Amino acid sequence: MKTPRNQLRIAAASFFAAFMLSTPLSAQVIHKSIDAEGRTTFSDAPPQRVAVSPARQRFSMVNANEASRRLTLAENTRRLGKTPLSGESVQSANGAVMTSQYWRRQEKLRLVVEQALRRSNQTQQVLLANQ
Repeated sequence: MKTPRNQLRIAAASFFAAFMLSTPLSAQVIHKSIDAEGRTTFSDAPPQRVAVSPARQRFSMVNANEASRRLTLAENTRRLGKTPLSGESVQSANGAVMTSQYWRRQEKLRLVVEQALRRSNQTQQVLLANQ
């Protein structure tokens, strides 16, 4: 039996089905690009290649070399910093025990290495993008 309420449900279902069938079912391609300053952009068009000046390439190379030098320096500093300084270890029955001061210094050295590694990776990405 068709009541106004059932007719309304049928009309709503028909409208919804027509709407769903009218929408495109294909997926759209999205392109991700990262510019020289590290900003990420999403777009439906592929990123355009920009010609890089020789001066910019030299700057990128110098920047990458400096980042690599700083990473090496940070790793060497951390390696040499593993030896406890005076007041950073306490003798106990089981041998030397490192104090919290030692572990705080080790954490700072670890963070410096991580920061240098991130910077080195960023400059390498910029250098590769400029080629």
